[in-house]
Amino acid sequence: MIWNVQGAGSTSFLNTLKELIRKFDPKIVVIVETKISGRQAQEVCNKIGFEGQYRVKAQGFKGGIWTF
Repeated sequence: MIWNVQGAGSTSFLNTLKELIRKFDPKIVVIVETKISGRQAQEVCNKIGFEGQYRVKAQGFKGGIWTF
């Protein structure tokens, strides 16, 4: 599953993503244009619940790729 989310810090994003994961049980999830990085990104990634992850940091308020 690949999602161009354009801002992954919102509660609605997290709730929607968790519902999609529950419903479709994807083996790989890629989130692009997250627009957040650092500690905030790590907190969101931990809430998503996948064990393995790889992140490319956002540059300012653009970019960011998370792979689970």
